[in-house]
Amino acid sequence: MCAVLNMESIPEQLIVDILLRLPVKSLLRFKSVSKLWRSLISDPRFAQSHFQMSSSRADRIVHIADSGARSIDFHSSFHDDSAIANLNFPITLNVMIRGSCRGFVLLDVYDHLFIWNPSTGFYKHVPYFPMPSPVCPFVLGLGYDATDDDYLLLIGACDPYDDDCGSDFQFFSTKANSWKKIEGTGSFPYMNATDDARAGVFLNEAIHWLAFRHDTSVELILAFNVIQRKLVEIPLPGDFFETLEFVFLGTLGGYLSLYVVDDDLNGGEIWLMKEYGTKSSWTKSMVVSVEIPCDFLFPICLTESCEIVGSDGRNGIVKCNEKGQVLERGDYNYQMFEQNTVVYTESLLSLPCDGGEGGEDKQQ
Repeated sequence: MCAVLNMESIPEQLIVDILLRLPVKSLLRFKSVSKLWRSLISDPRFAQSHFQMSSSRADRIVHIADSGARSIDFHSSFHDDSAIANLNFPITLNVMIRGSCRGFVLLDVYDHLFIWNPSTGFYKHVPYFPMPSPVCPFVLGLGYDATDDDYLLLIGACDPYDDDCGSDFQFFSTKANSWKKIEGTGSFPYMNATDDARAGVFLNEAIHWLAFRHDTSVELILAFNVIQRKLVEIPLPGDFFETLEFVFLGTLGGYLSLYVVDDDLNGGEIWLMKEYGTKSSWTKSMVVSVEIPCDFLFPICLTESCEIVGSDGRNGIVKCNEKGQVLERGDYNYQMFEQNTVVYTESLLSLPCDGGEGGEDKQQ
């Protein structure tokens, strides 16, 4: 005779230990098993422990187009239908992605910002801080202050018609639910390195952007340290002579990276900063798409096998090895660019002071 498992006889800690090792998709489904399981999985302390366990974390690509929002498992084959999942977000038109941090994605929709968890569907609406016309944002980003368990949204704005390049840097604290000006940034000598504002890259407790220092005519990486609450400069490679209009800042393999688009090669150069903050640690490798026609190869992320995943500049996504040889290609009928595609980590995390349930703004 087979014994029937009595769920009530299983120690609660053992249940927690098992649940911590499961992916987010399964945990969301298992909330309906019982009131106990729902309570355990919904606990913010459980979400923190789950995120900290590397065995349960999974990185995916989120892509937003007018036709909808999608999540792509770039570790799987692009021909596997289960690798693509449609996501629930009420706005898809004119959405630009401005950053990603600990499972949250920063979305920019005209003069409104949203901090969104694609895994749970939860989002928070954050209005821009008041800016007089014609002042407009030139850098945006999202970061996490681990010392205070606070997510910070940063905007740098300037008046394009001001000869002195007057600027205004402010950050929004999700914990305080308010904007705060960064002192001493009213006449900062920085401006965006490109015509369009680009997403901030969060790494090593700082949000990063490509920038131009107009008083010295020097191009560099501008970083905002979310713990120290200050802006710092990070140098570009010593022998780097590229126009930043065709250079993209990102992270690959846990390193700060630069990608230079090369139309002649249908690919480009990838630079990695092997030792954070050290100019001499920049190293270069060439990536070239050689097996399929494409407008250009724009790298998005690395797989666990160190394969490069990127957009082909058309309506597809490619996976290639370190030599630029294409291993796989998928057609998705929509274009992937920096402003609508980013890597995020699946998580159950909620913002400070939020309950973390559902897919609506609970703090308005």
